[in-house]
Amino acid sequence: MSMVAVHGPHTMYSTSMAEAGPANAVATPSNGLSWSFSADPSTRPAADYDWTFGSGATPASQADSKGPIAVTYSTAGTKVVTLTIPSAVSTVTNKALTANVATLTVAAAHGLIVGDSVVVASVGAPFDGTYTVTGVPSATTFSYVKTNADVTSGAATGTVTWPGRPAAGAYVMGIQAKTGAIA
Repeated sequence: MSMVAVHGPHTMYSTSMAEAGPANAVATPSNGLSWSFSADPSTRPAADYDWTFGSGATPASQADSKGPIAVTYSTAGTKVVTLTIPSAVSTVTNKALTANVATLTVAAAHGLIVGDSVVVASVGAPFDGTYTVTGVPSATTFSYVKTNADVTSGAATGTVTWPGRPAAGAYVMGIQAKTGAIA
C-alpha cells in the first residue's frame, strides 16, 4: 500500500496535520480555506474512491473520483477528511485456460494493469494461486501464465483480490483550514 503525506501549504495560514493513506491534499495558494484532494495514483478504478470532506465543505462529499477535487470550507478550523476504499475483491464469472494462459472474467471492471499481482481463490484447480497479470483484454477480463492442460471456457465462481493496491478501509486525515491569504 502506498502511504503518502497529506500536504497543505506550509505557512502560518493553513497546515497539514496528519498523514493518511493513499491521498494528497493541497491548499490553493490564495486562500487557506480552499483545498484540492486527490488519490495517490494507483490502478484502482475511480469508482473505488469515496470522499467526505468534513464540516462546512463544499462539496460535502464526492463519490467515484480519484480527483483532483476542489473543496472550499466556509469556516476555519480543524477538518476531518475521510477517503473510503472498498474491499478489493472481484467475483469470478468465467474461466478458461488455453496454451498455458489462464483467462478470468470478473463481474465488474477490475482496473488491473499488466504487472499487478492477483490472488485467485475458490475458482478451483488449476486456477487458484497468486499470479502476475500478463494481459488485460477488457475491463472485466485479465490473464496470467499458468502451465497446465487446456480448460474449456465456462462459467465459474470464486474471487480475485489484488493486494498490491491501496488496502481497503477508511483513511482519515486532518487538515487545518484558516482564513486569509497564503503568503
